[in-house]
Amino acid sequence: MVAFMIFALGASVHRAYSLKLSNFLGPAEWIWIPRTSNEPSPIVFFAARSFAVPADREFVRISLSAHPEYELYVNGRLIGGAREMADSDLHRYELADFTRVGLNRIVVAVRSPKGVGGLIAGIDFGVSRRNLVVTDGSWVIFDRWNDSILGGNPEFPAIDPDILGRPPFGRWTLSELHDRTALDSKWEIQTPLARFGVDSRLPDIRVVSGVAVAGAVPMKAEVFDFGPVYGRLKLVPKELDDRLIRVRFVSTPEELEHEGAAEELVLARGEESVVEPEERHLRYVAVYGPKVEAVVLSRQH
Repeated sequence: MVAFMIFALGASVHRAYSLKLSNFLGPAEWIWIPRTSNEPSPIVFFAARSFAVPADREFVRISLSAHPEYELYVNGRLIGGAREMADSDLHRYELADFTRVGLNRIVVAVRSPKGVGGLIAGIDFGVSRRNLVVTDGSWVIFDRWNDSILGGNPEFPAIDPDILGRPPFGRWTLSELHDRTALDSKWEIQTPLARFGVDSRLPDIRVVSGVAVAGAVPMKAEVFDFGPVYGRLKLVPKELDDRLIRVRFVSTPEELEHEGAAEELVLARGEESVVEPEERHLRYVAVYGPKVEAVVLSRQH
């Protein structure tokens, strides 16, 4: 009985904290790019909003959650991002050093290999001036990339976002708040020490007579040996017909002889490369699909 009461109390506290963080974003709404099909397919879009920073602001902070992957740009600079963002996470960034009094521009790139997800955000200018800029119908969506999006004078028309609803919504509980540090603006390019081809296997699920059957399919991969190194992987496809790139990270080439899951990176129309938004330790990077050039961006010392 005591154990049940402790469990119930813990569950109640968790629900209350989840509701508190869900309310943390005030009137913000989950948004997404309008879709013409319910079939799973890769999607990349860029949600943008120009906003004014008042002269008497106490601070400038953004809190956001974007699934499954995002990159945050403020006034043309990459501030941060995440891969495989947890359903419960809310990320917060200090933007005072990257904004100015008057007009500013925010762009959030959202990538989804399966085409499903959500984006929600709110910007605060003080303790009692929270969520004065939030995701809602005032944001615009771009389904292709061009540098002009960052500057606020895009070279092609925008799309109105789909409004999914206010939190709590769907599977996203927003129960964990994480303060994030902005990325460095200067990076060194690390080229691979070697590259070679291998025969590998990737997991595969097929539907046979209405039943999902797990298996594996043989696939060739090009492997890049970086050293090891710590940084952000950048891939430049030689051809842009296939915008979904499968990547597997391993510590030894022998691991590629065994079945293992690959991560999926998605490019938008107009993009000529894709860069992981988060740093990681890298040694061998196996790339499946289109031919690419691969480098690692590491912090300058």
